[in-house]
Amino acid sequence: MNLNNESQQSNPDNLVDGQSQRLPFWKESVIGLSGREITRIRSSLFYCLGLLSIAVGVLLFANNINGGFFFLTNSTILFLYPPVRFLFGGKDSLAGFILTIILDAFLKHKFDAYLEKKRKKRR
Repeated sequence: MNLNNESQQSNPDNLVDGQSQRLPFWKESVIGLSGREITRIRSSLFYCLGLLSIAVGVLLFANNINGGFFFLTNSTILFLYPPVRFLFGGKDSLAGFILTIILDAFLKHKFDAYLEKKRKKRR
C-alpha cells in the first residue's frame, strides 16, 4: 500500500501542517476557503454532546432533580455552534461562540413570543 502525501492530506486524522503527528480523536484538520489548513473541534462531537445533553436534561426533569434546565439550554447552544462556526470561516473562535449564544437567546425569545401569541388567540 502506497501512502503518499496526497492520500495523507485527504485524511483529516493525519497530518497537521506537514508534520507527521496524529490529531486527537476530537479534532479535525480541514482546508478552509482561503486554502489554509484549519485545525478545529469536530462538528460531530458538538452534535453528540447536544444529544447527550438533551437525554441528561430529560432524565433530570423526569426524576425531579435540579439541573435539567441547564442541560436542555446547553443542548441548543451545542447544536447551533457548528453552523455559526461555518460563518466564521470554519475556525473555532470566541466571537463565533458569543454569536451562538446571542442567536440562541434570540431564537428562544421568538419562540416564546410565538407561544404567547397562540395562547392569547385561544382565549
